[in-house]
Amino acid sequence: MKRFSYVIDPLRYIFNCRPLLALCLGEALFMSGYSLIIPILVLFMKSLGATAVITGLMFTLYRASSSVSPYISGMIADRIGHTKAIIGSTFFYAVSMLIIALAPNFWYIAIAQIIAGFFFITYTVSTDALASKLASKEVRGGVMGARWSIAGAGGAAAPLLGGYLATEIGYRFVYGVCFVFILITGLYFFLALSREEKEVTESKPAHEWNWKAIFVGGLVLYLAFIIFIDNIGTGIFELSLPLLVSDRMGLSSAALGTAWSAFILTMTISAFFMGGLSDKVGRKPMMLFGIGSWIVVGFLILYATSAPHIIILLAFGGLMTATISPSLEAFIADITAKGERGRAYGIVGSFSSIGYMGGAFLGGILLDRVSYYPTFMTMLVFWIVTFALFMTLMFTRRKE
Repeated sequence: MKRFSYVIDPLRYIFNCRPLLALCLGEALFMSGYSLIIPILVLFMKSLGATAVITGLMFTLYRASSSVSPYISGMIADRIGHTKAIIGSTFFYAVSMLIIALAPNFWYIAIAQIIAGFFFITYTVSTDALASKLASKEVRGGVMGARWSIAGAGGAAAPLLGGYLATEIGYRFVYGVCFVFILITGLYFFLALSREEKEVTESKPAHEWNWKAIFVGGLVLYLAFIIFIDNIGTGIFELSLPLLVSDRMGLSSAALGTAWSAFILTMTISAFFMGGLSDKVGRKPMMLFGIGSWIVVGFLILYATSAPHIIILLAFGGLMTATISPSLEAFIADITAKGERGRAYGIVGSFSSIGYMGGAFLGGILLDRVSYYPTFMTMLVFWIVTFALFMTLMFTRRKE
């Protein structure tokens, strides 16, 4: 059994820590609602007559809002407690889904995207900071991976369901269902986490900003810059993919939802193992391998010719995301002080959102003015630069 201790120990740790278990179950419920809308926003906008530029603008507004919120919300969460930040952001995110479900025109959707961007990233930063606070360093990678697996289990079938409901009933109905799921999640967090408030906020937040703890000689800031470059490519990818498969292959919302379900399913299965593996082999090699593999996936998607190709490639992409994300979250926690992690996650989250915002806007312009090929090539250039920058992290050393 020692051979599999890197898998078993994090799971045992989660079940023995009530607040952490409650957090993981709540994240699974949140993901079940959030994942419903993954395959449909771009196609919803297209059905309303939006051009690629307008659709890109909606992504840009989402990310512009989310680029402002992470550091601010992380700082606030460090002071008032991550539990309160999680509960509040969940309820406000639910409101944004209701606005989209009832929106009569683009402007209401734009307002909803601003609200959704701000509070989704607030939710993400707060859950990451809370989980890293509750997990010991020895099992932190495995715990982060287990969180991704549990959350993914909640949302694995949701994109498929969302795509099917969008095809059979309509896009607005899917957003209405998402609203109900997220609202229930907020109530769950309120009931399950509030009673654990004292345990969750066991360490007092610093009353003064500890910049040395946040930046660790500039390492967190440098990491944030790398994620910024990576997310420019990701923004282009997530805007371009639905249009590519819809226009070139004629894939329906249900087919695209199936592909995203495959993505979440492989991420769910593999995140637990990959997170634990990062505790053994190191965070940096895992992140480097993941981004290198995503470059290959992006290149192959450009030449895919059928729905099965897209499903297989996104499934592999889910595996690679499970390789990168838990390791990244654990790495940030490793290099920051306990009372500063909300802000540290906020710094990285802000840079991430700004990059995604720029990528979505750039992708919209490229799709309107050129073709899919140069758009995807631009995306790959940003990912290759990300890979090169991750390589430099391999040579960094930090004194414990």
